[in-house]
Amino acid sequence: MLSPDLAQVYKMNDKKRVYIRTDRNGTKYFADYTCKRCGGQGGLPQWIYTGYTCYECGGTGVAAKPEIFKEYTPEYAAKLEERRSKAREKKRLERIDRRFIRIMALAQRERSM
Repeated sequence: MLSPDLAQVYKMNDKKRVYIRTDRNGTKYFADYTCKRCGGQGGLPQWIYTGYTCYECGGTGVAAKPEIFKEYTPEYAAKLEERRSKAREKKRLERIDRRFIRIMALAQRERSM
């Protein structure tokens, strides 16, 4: 028997997704209490030989510790992506500089030999 698609199970159990707050950037914070192992069902058919019950949630389908996730506004998401790309470029340039310095030191060492 095939296991159900967990994405569909999460949609069915959307009531376990709780709104927490909205910050000054418009980012919405949610807590998802859906058990990640069983998708909120409490058990799956492939576990029939081990007792069917999900050991992570105890068969309730509710996680003990919720997963907190964020929904960014499109404007703020673009701003964050711009920051990330600048940081990636800065790291890339630093790596190039370190390599260049290392190559120059090796070349200088070879000349002195």
